[in-house]
Amino acid sequence: MVATVVGGVALAGLGWLWPELVDDAALKDGVRTEIRGDDDLDYHVETIYGEDEGRSMAFADVVLPDASLLKIMNRQNGAVSSELNDRLRAMGGVNLGKLTLRINFEGRRKREIRIVDIRPVILKRSAGLGGTLFSVPSQGGTPIARMVINLHEPVPVAREVVAGNPFGDGTEGEPYFEKEVISLPDGKQKTLIVRLNEKRHHSTFYLQVDYLIANEKKRILIKDRGRPFQLTGLHCGPTPGMSSYKSAFGLDMGYKLEPLARPDRLEDSACS
Repeated sequence: MVATVVGGVALAGLGWLWPELVDDAALKDGVRTEIRGDDDLDYHVETIYGEDEGRSMAFADVVLPDASLLKIMNRQNGAVSSELNDRLRAMGGVNLGKLTLRINFEGRRKREIRIVDIRPVILKRSAGLGGTLFSVPSQGGTPIARMVINLHEPVPVAREVVAGNPFGDGTEGEPYFEKEVISLPDGKQKTLIVRLNEKRHHSTFYLQVDYLIANEKKRILIKDRGRPFQLTGLHCGPTPGMSSYKSAFGLDMGYKLEPLARPDRLEDSACS
């Protein structure tokens, strides 16, 4: 997997309210700002893979594997190796259907920080990528995320993952922040695993995090190495029940990747 380190940019909320008296916590915050910068939140984000989601990736254009990539693809269990994921991502591959992010937050103020919302800021949405598909579907497993965001919903919101329903797409879960907040005392850390789903579109987006400090609302944007995150849904063909790509590679019995004979006609019930 590729570790993604991002820097938060605090965006000032509307309606600044300055206290008439500077309390002890605010004074300490002022000192810490000089030492540690202006960010209220520090965070680290990386892409991970749950055993329930597979490792399929798609490209906008046709990809012709070179000798070194073919060596990885033809290796026993090469299709599920981090080395293959790293190479495909570096070449411009985009996760198909699911993207799981592990975000570690750290509060950097002497006052409690409360995260009250996380939602995508979608910058662009187009048809699912239909160039080359590297198909490594899920072999089953238990979801590891406790929060899911479905980009295909009309208004995507963070939802609770419904326990005991591994085949749900998350739309049945209740909005997460209607009942929960994420509290961060100074210097304390919390790790959040967020699953994002996309069915048919190729979406580029940031994650917007809204938080409160002493009832003042602020926000940061989480990015992928300074760029938008990407996630693509299926590229469905004109025939119902079929996805369609210009070229495709799929699993054999040894978890190697081999060319598929009819990439333009791949059976997939999700394209019905």
